Amino acid sequence: RQAARRLAIGIGDWGSVPGLIRAILLGLRNEMPRATRRLFADSGTIHVFAISGLHIAFVAGLLVMAVRLTGVQRHYWCVVVAPLLIFYTVATGARPSAVRACVMAILYLSASLLRRRPNSVAALAGTALVVHLIQPWLVFEAGSTLSFVVMGGLVVFCRPFSKIMHRICGLEKAEATARLLGAADEKRRTRLARFRKEVLRFFADSFAVSLSAWIASVPLTAFYFGRFTPGGLLANLVVVPCASLIVMAGFMGLLSSFVGSGLAACFNNAAGLFTVVMVR
Repeated sequence: RQAARRLAIGIGDWGSVPGLIRAILLGLRNEMPRATRRLFADSGTIHVFAISGLHIAFVAGLLVMAVRLTGVQRHYWCVVVAPLLIFYTVATGARPSAVRACVMAILYLSASLLRRRPNSVAALAGTALVVHLIQPWLVFEAGSTLSFVVMGGLVVFCRPFSKIMHRICGLEKAEATARLLGAADEKRRTRLARFRKEVLRFFADSFAVSLSAWIASVPLTAFYFGRFTPGGLLANLVVVPCASLIVMAGFMGLLSSFVGSGLAACFNNAAGLFTVVMVR
């Protein structure tokens, strides 16, 4: 309830927008207007409002980024990130898909702690083993199968798609430009070049994630639910990046609300803007 209240600081008069932000970050979908819910369901993008592997991946990425900035060695990232990730998973309802993603993220990050190289396939296999040892009947559950297949699709397809998108977006050229400007001691232009590089990387990786998840999920969605949305890929290419930006801005707003309501309002307005763009 405190988190829901803090996410509305500065955007309380934005109509249904605060409710949609709460649905994305906290899984509180009871405030979603029925027409909006139907809109996202018909476009094959309703998954952004379910606390799932996508959300856990975003949150884990944000936590890793924050820990990296503090200077903590890679080997000990898991010690800091794992408790916070577990807290978020439990606080948002500990839904099965979120729990599976949380276990996988912790297994992946714990590899460095054990002086092993992180491996996505090993983390996914270890998660499947742990989950099905505890709850063997999930082998016959469509939701569990879909969750693991989508995660497997991300593991298999995401990296090659990311490389393709990096080439299309000219990321290597952007990195070379940033290095040259840094060597020339052009501080302002270097910062701008690095910012441009990170923006390109974000959109390229978001496209790769959307495409990978869509390709992996389409056959099972058609088989289990008799539903195939051709426009779902195009819709996800817009919705997933917006959802990730909403998660980032929303979490920054939530954290900064403990410092000051003015700062929280700035981040919440950014989250509100991305929410409006996503709905439109």
